[in-house]
Amino acid sequence: MMSIARPDQHEPGEGMDRAEGSRPDAGFTLVDLLIAMVLATLLVGSLSAALVMALRASPTTEDRIDDARSTRTLSTWLTQDTMSTPPYSPEVTLGGFDVSTVATTSNNLCGAPGANVLHLRWTETVVSTSMYVANYRFVVDGDSARLWRYVCKSVDSAPMTMIFERPITPELDPSSVPTAIIDYDSVGQVSKVSFDLVGQSGESVVMETSSRNPSEFFP
Repeated sequence: MMSIARPDQHEPGEGMDRAEGSRPDAGFTLVDLLIAMVLATLLVGSLSAALVMALRASPTTEDRIDDARSTRTLSTWLTQDTMSTPPYSPEVTLGGFDVSTVATTSNNLCGAPGANVLHLRWTETVVSTSMYVANYRFVVDGDSARLWRYVCKSVDSAPMTMIFERPITPELDPSSVPTAIIDYDSVGQVSKVSFDLVGQSGESVVMETSSRNPSEFFP
């Protein structure tokens, strides 16, 4: 007798195979876990190295920014002082420039501490005659140093009186004394003054101005 299979009947094993084929993933294998751990270690190591380099670079960047600021502050005062100073070097009766590093009374009329970098002297007459001195000096304090600007004044040959004293740069390399270089024109008068500073970052900062025409250097 022929039997007719019903629609809901299946061949033996058919339902079992279909159930096993649709079974969800049971989880990570040991190999998957090891690979994930290795990748995570490499990623953390790279991020740590980048962070350390950034932290080490930050002080250097700040020092270089300070060096740039020092040039800006120095140029502000130096332009004013050089415009007031007669274009003679070494100084004469009317005044002028003195960049001698040898300590003498003539390049320290303000009686300031530190080493002379640039000594400027000029006179102004309104009712009385006043002599002014602007002295840029390198002052070392322990492991740091700064460039200071001292200004003193004498009225009618009276003793010099200090009227201004202030550091005009951030900390500099104490082992590198700044130098002021004077350039002369065709008739032997001062035409330009250049400053060479070394910051604590080791970066050299060069700033120059002119006693006659500072606009050439500060457009």
